[in-house]
Amino acid sequence: MRFLKWAGWLSFALGLVLFIHGQSMPVYTDPSAPERLSLELQALPREVRSGQWHLKLRSFETGHKWFSDFGRGLMAAAAGWWLARLIWRRAPTRKWLMISWIGLWVLRVPFTWWYYGVRQERFDYPPWGDSIGIPIVSEWIAWLAGGVVTSLILRALLSGRAVPESFRISQPAAPGGWLRSAFLWLWIAALGWLVGEGVYFGDEGMVISGFGAVAVLLRVLSSVRIPEAVEISAG
Repeated sequence: MRFLKWAGWLSFALGLVLFIHGQSMPVYTDPSAPERLSLELQALPREVRSGQWHLKLRSFETGHKWFSDFGRGLMAAAAGWWLARLIWRRAPTRKWLMISWIGLWVLRVPFTWWYYGVRQERFDYPPWGDSIGIPIVSEWIAWLAGGVVTSLILRALLSGRAVPESFRISQPAAPGGWLRSAFLWLWIAALGWLVGEGVYFGDEGMVISGFGAVAVLLRVLSSVRIPEAVEISAG
């Protein structure tokens, strides 16, 4: 338990060290490489020059991107861990879980802008590529749709249930309960995978919201039917 208490600070400290180390390096061994490659490849067809751009630009990269991305990912993991603990410790009610869930989706909006802005500034995308506004708006629409759909699913999973103060996962008594538990565990596992990728690639929005989402889903998993909740509180 003591390790869990300090896990956030350890992750943040390591991430900060990696990030500072990455920032101490130039992004490319030749700072003029992006502009020069853009001029060299401009005569090629668009689909060909894009592939050549990424292939050739990689040969000029230093460790800046890896250290910076991984460092930001670890610091985001610390922030996500603290957010998850906040969600977890608050008196667990269906209303609180739904508000937290919606807030986690809203959190993705500013971090999407930040994610693409960082990568555009360091020339991860070729100068002739589409505006980053296109993927940003596309992802905002995806977050809106995802927030609505998953909120409805979460509401259905909590229907007729109460969230006990103490965390306890009871063995389902019916086939429907087993399916519900399996669905939630798969959802949590998928989020765990995405959070791990987000840490490595420096996707702060995915990491922070993912940690919070796991906390919410674990609370949903521990919820019990209303008659059972009355029995637990009486006992």
